[in-house]
Amino acid sequence: MSQSEISSSKPSHIIESLRDDVESLVHDQISLLQLKLTKKVAQVISLVAAVLLLSFLGFCIVVTLSIIGGYYLVQTTGSFYTGVGIIAGIYLLIFLALMAIRKKYFQTSIANIIIRLLFDATGKNKNDVN
Repeated sequence: MSQSEISSSKPSHIIESLRDDVESLVHDQISLLQLKLTKKVAQVISLVAAVLLLSFLGFCIVVTLSIIGGYYLVQTTGSFYTGVGIIAGIYLLIFLALMAIRKKYFQTSIANIIIRLLFDATGKNKNDVN
């Protein structure tokens, strides 16, 4: 082969090779993004599932204790309305207290947990899949 034949075939081969490399890089970046997104979605779903399960169990416990406490207060006070009213008053006080502190303690901490999950603030290398 002469020098002119080599130089004329090289640029097309280099361009084709470069195009293949760019396609491979784009495909790999898309795959990596899919893996990272799948990981984040799985973390959020598992957190939501755990919170829902614990909330349901807590709700069952609170309802059971409320029934027991209400029955005890009905027996102690001798009046159904007084016993149940005391339990309702306790729940009203708890509700008002939670409404007063919800922004300071609950909304901020929940937002921080979600931000940490979504933006992985652990200081790991951003290129890590783990």
